[in-house]
Amino acid sequence: MHRILLIVLLFPAVVFGASFDCQQVRTTAEQLICQNDNLSSLDDTLAETFTTAIQSTTAPNKLQAEQKTWLAARNRCTNAGCLQQQYEQRIAELSCNPDGVMAGSAIGANQCAYFSRLALDRQLSTLEVQYQQKINRDAESPDNMNSIFKTEQNAWRQYRSAQCALHGAIEGGSDAWKNAFAGMCELDETQKRITSLKAAISGQ
Repeated sequence: MHRILLIVLLFPAVVFGASFDCQQVRTTAEQLICQNDNLSSLDDTLAETFTTAIQSTTAPNKLQAEQKTWLAARNRCTNAGCLQQQYEQRIAELSCNPDGVMAGSAIGANQCAYFSRLALDRQLSTLEVQYQQKINRDAESPDNMNSIFKTEQNAWRQYRSAQCALHGAIEGGSDAWKNAFAGMCELDETQKRITSLKAAISGQ
């Protein structure tokens, strides 16, 4: 699968994220973050993204209040899966904000597309299970149908990766922008498949 590069921004960490001391954790969420490399990486990315946003916004108090609200939601998580979704959604919100400094940058477009697509991929996986159950109900051989559908799933993901890599290359620009264009393409293709599956499941 085509992987979009995550760019590390050259800004210092702030209190909302990677700056908290793992020797003085106060919540279950913080304990989980300190024990999980993936969550720690997401925590770093969010801290860097938030720093960029807060340094460029014309309404820092509003952004800080929103971040505190998000922190409260994050701290209600009691497992790694919940935390991962919270971080991915928040990074996407900050990166995709059309009024933010990242909106017109390759870094921002890259992160916006990548983290938004992760959320869509979770929705897509749920819909694929529902569609598989639907087609199996009328199948003479469910095992054979499952095998065919699995092949189709893999083929579609390979198509998305190849098609969007080509799209990024054609759009041109720096490597960062090529990755960003490819990521936005993957986001669009994923949304199209979600729409198609929803229609198929509902019988429309």
